[in-house]
Amino acid sequence: MGHHKSIMTRVVYAFQLMVWAILAWILSNLPTWTKDNWLLAHIPGLSSCPAEICYGTMAVYRITFALAVFHLLMAAVLLGVKSSRDCRSTLQDGWWFFKLLFVVLITVAAFFIPNAFFVPYGWVALFGAGLFILIQLVLLVDFAHSWNERWVGNYDETQSRVWAGLLLGSTLTMYLISIVGTILMYVFLTGPECGTNTMFITINLILCFVFTIFSIHPRLQDKNPKAGLLQSAVVTLYATYLVWSAIMSEPSDTCKGPFASGSGNGISTFLGVAITIIAVIYSTITAAGSSNSFVGGDEEAQGQEVKSPADAEATEGAEAGTPSTSTSEKSKLINSSAAPEDLDDEDADDEANKTSYSYSFFHLTYAMAAMYLAMLFTNWKTVHDDPTVGIKVDAGLVSVWVKIVSAWLTILIYVWSLLAPVLLPDRFAHLL
Repeated sequence: MGHHKSIMTRVVYAFQLMVWAILAWILSNLPTWTKDNWLLAHIPGLSSCPAEICYGTMAVYRITFALAVFHLLMAAVLLGVKSSRDCRSTLQDGWWFFKLLFVVLITVAAFFIPNAFFVPYGWVALFGAGLFILIQLVLLVDFAHSWNERWVGNYDETQSRVWAGLLLGSTLTMYLISIVGTILMYVFLTGPECGTNTMFITINLILCFVFTIFSIHPRLQDKNPKAGLLQSAVVTLYATYLVWSAIMSEPSDTCKGPFASGSGNGISTFLGVAITIIAVIYSTITAAGSSNSFVGGDEEAQGQEVKSPADAEATEGAEAGTPSTSTSEKSKLINSSAAPEDLDDEDADDEANKTSYSYSFFHLTYAMAAMYLAMLFTNWKTVHDDPTVGIKVDAGLVSVWVKIVSAWLTILIYVWSLLAPVLLPDRFAHLL
C-alpha cells in the first residue's frame, strides 16, 4: 500500500476540511438551537462569548477564514515542489501534529479579529467561492469522462446490453431532472414581477440545448471521441442547479414561490455541501485535482496519448518485429541492480521522481473550498459596515450574479473543451 502515500495525504486533508466544515455548520446554527441560551451555560467558553462573534454568520466566517489562511500559506510554502526529494515535500506529507496545532491556533486567533476585518474578506470569499464553482464543474466533467469511458469500455468488452442501458439510463435521468427542474422554475419562480428570473432560466435552457447538440456533432465526435451526451447531461444538471441556487439567493422573497419561507436556502445549502463533498472526494482519490486538468495538460483526458521518444522507439520496434526496450523496462533493469532497501524506499514513495499532483494548486483549491463553504453556511450573505448600526450581515444581488456568471462560465468552459480539439488540433504537438 506504500504507493498510495500521495492519496492518503489528500485523504487526511479532506478529512480536515470536513471537520472544520462541521464545526462551522454547528456554530452557524447555534442561534437557532439555543434560543433560550440554557445550553450555552453548560458549554465552556461559549457562555461568555458575544453572539455577534461566536455564533451565526461571523463565526462561520472566522472558522473558514482560518482554514483558508492555512491552505494559502501551505500553497505559498510548497510552490515549485516537483518531487518528494525536495525537503519541503515533508511538510505536505508529514508534520501532521504541528500542522493541526497550527490551524487550531489560527482558528482560535480568528475569534479575536474585529468584525470589521471581515467586511473586505467577505468579498474575497464571495469571489473565491465563484472560482470553486468552476473547479467543481471541471471535476464533475472529468468524473463524467471517466464514467463514460469505463462503461463504454465494459460494453465493448462484454457486448452486454446492461452497460448500454445503464449509460443511456443515467444520461436520460439527468436530462429528465434538468427538464423537470426547469419547468418547475418557470411555473413557480417567474411572473410579471420576476422578469430577471425568466431571463436566467431561458438563457440557461438555450445554452444547454446548444452544447448538447455540439456534443453529438459528427465533426466534434471525430476529433473528440470521448465527448458525448453523458458529459453534457452532467453539465446541464449542474448549470440548472446553479440557476436555481442563484434565484434562492435573491434578497427578496417576491419571486421565490413556495420557497419564500426559506426552505429553498436549506435545500440549496444541502445540495451545495453534497456537491462539494463529492468534488473533494473525487479530487482526493484521482489525479483530477492536478492543475493539468484545468489548463488542458491532461493528454489522456483529451483522448491523446503522448509518448516519450524512448517509448515511441519501443513501439516502432515492436511494430517492425524487432526487439526493443521501453523506458519503463530499462528502469526495471537498472533498478534490479539496486539494493533491496532502495527498492523498498522507492515502492514506499510514489512521488520520488515526480509529484502526482501540484501541491500548491491542491491547497489553493482547498482554500477556495473553505470560502465556498463560508458562502453556503451563511446563505451567501455579505458583511458590510452600516454607519447607522455598525457591522451588518445580509444577502444581496452580488451573490446572485456570482452564481449566474459562474453558471455561464461553466458552460463556456465545457463548450471550449468540445471545440478545442477541432480549433486547435496540434495543441499537444510540443509534447511529442
